[in-house]
Amino acid sequence: MSQTRPKAAKIIILITTGLQAQVLGMTPLDEASQPLRDANANVVVIGIGKEPDSRELNLITGNPKAVEIIPTPEEVIVNVHLLSKQLRQYALKGTDIVFIRF
Repeated sequence: MSQTRPKAAKIIILITTGLQAQVLGMTPLDEASQPLRDANANVVVIGIGKEPDSRELNLITGNPKAVEIIPTPEEVIVNVHLLSKQLRQYALKGTDIVFIRF
C-alpha cells in the first residue's frame, strides 16, 4: 500500500485458487487482512475453481458482496472482461488498484 497515492481511493483485488493452509502459528484471515481495511481499501476477492471457501473469503473482505467465486477456468475469461471494464471506470475516477495473488 506504500506505493499508492495517499488520498486516492484504493481497491485491493486478491485472486486465489485454494484454502488457507492450516499450519501452526498461522495468522487468521480476518486478522491478516485487517491492515487493508484499516487503510480504507475496498477489498475484492476472486476465488477460482472448487477449492476456495466463501466463508474464508468473506473473512478477508468483511463483505460477502465483495467475494466472487468463479467455478471453472472457462468462466474466468468472461469474468475478467467484466472486471476489467469496472476497473477502467475506477481508474478514470483516480482510484489506485492493487492486485494480490496467493
